[in-house]
Amino acid sequence: MGESERKFIVWHNGEMLGKFDTLEEARQVIYNHPDYKKSWYGKKGRATTNNPNENAYFKIYDTEGYGWYIRD
Repeated sequence: MGESERKFIVWHNGEMLGKFDTLEEARQVIYNHPDYKKSWYGKKGRATTNNPNENAYFKIYDTEGYGWYIRD
């Protein structure tokens, strides 16, 4: 699979939010999501202690199966 064929898939609590051509687009979807607050989610997308829903998460995976941080 070539670099141009790679897609980035965004997940929120088990629901796929979409597939995107770039990591930046995928991250922007998370940042614009109504449930996202920076203090509520760690770099890897897991809920922090500030989050009222301790089981909440955001995830980014590419079509090759690699996981990505939701922010740098």
